[in-house]
Amino acid sequence: MQQQTATIWLQGTLDAPIDRIMSDGETSCLLAVLIDGIDGPTIVNVEARGESHADNITRMQPAKGDLIMVHGTIIDDPDSTTDVQADLIGLAVSSDGTGA
Repeated sequence: MQQQTATIWLQGTLDAPIDRIMSDGETSCLLAVLIDGIDGPTIVNVEARGESHADNITRMQPAKGDLIMVHGTIIDDPDSTTDVQADLIGLAVSSDGTGA
């Protein structure tokens, strides 16, 4: 029987510069996304795996404060530092590089 995974849409702003790492021979980008949570502002840690995400982020050069929309899978592992594995990312990058 196949296990179901929950997916989520997030809308928020980048809370920190994006980290780019290599893991198992694959490029990943780590994003801290600030969202309006039920109990106030909340940071959601998002991992975007693969060259297409890395290339897009490099090309767009988002900065802290820029708007972001993420669709991804919720990571249900208490030992993981990642909350969501992204499959789609949309960025609204400010023109002056100081955030939207």
